[in-house]
Amino acid sequence: MKKHCSLPLLQVACFVLISLLLQNCGGSHNLPIQGEEEPSTSTTIEKEEGQEQGRRKSAKIEIGEEQEQRLIEQVQETSSFDIFPSEICQYIFSYLKFEDILPARAVNSDWSELITGFRQAGIVGVENKPSHIIDTRGWNKKKEINFHCDKLRVIKPETIPSFAFYCLMGSVRNLPQTFWPHLQGTNVHTILLNQNQLGPIDTVKFIKHLQRTSIHTIDLNNNRIGTKGAIELAKNLQGTNVEIVYLKGNQIEDAGVMEFARNLQSTNVHTVYLRGNKITSRTTKLLKEQYPHIKW
Repeated sequence: MKKHCSLPLLQVACFVLISLLLQNCGGSHNLPIQGEEEPSTSTTIEKEEGQEQGRRKSAKIEIGEEQEQRLIEQVQETSSFDIFPSEICQYIFSYLKFEDILPARAVNSDWSELITGFRQAGIVGVENKPSHIIDTRGWNKKKEINFHCDKLRVIKPETIPSFAFYCLMGSVRNLPQTFWPHLQGTNVHTILLNQNQLGPIDTVKFIKHLQRTSIHTIDLNNNRIGTKGAIELAKNLQGTNVEIVYLKGNQIEDAGVMEFARNLQSTNVHTVYLRGNKITSRTTKLLKEQYPHIKW
């Protein structure tokens, strides 16, 4: 009986990617290893004569530094990656993670264009949205990005790296309002705005910018949204992909909670956290009875 073994698709993609890298570095275009001392600037080519002679003859070709540099540039221009259709590279790139996609984009300008949408590095500004057909959802950085840290406080929509904003951010804390209108087309899936002093007006403004985005979790704890603000929030969640909402400590009262819940009926929300509001245990019980499909 014959047994057939098939490698997982991700491993196959990794093997192909590694082979591409080895081809680009190998072949007849090997360059001196950095840090290796050479006795002279000459290049030695060894040619093996017939086996009957049992010896080798070597021929030396003297080249200058400028000519050597031109040879290096020619090697870089004639990349062995060109023999592979771009569709294959795109397919492989879609399986890479954050740690792998960053060095991959630096291999050459063709890969940079496939991955980032730009042939040159350092493109900034939210107006420069990457244009490619690769599934980039796996590229997100796992670590949460906090815009209140010192390095990001000075970042503006005009100066943020375009590739990082649209492709690499997954979970974002304290995202400034100036970035809200540009969330469409990003890979952001979680936004944490707890204790941002939004109030009902800014909260609704934020929710309206979630249309046609990939965001499924929003944390709006302790923002003084109030009962009316919560109702408007629920209305504007219709048509979004949001599934989990944190609304702890927002001064929401019994009077409007049931209307808030009714408006959530037409949304994708399945979990709502309401602790720390002015809601009695009786109302909480009614919510669970009348809207059992939502976790309260």
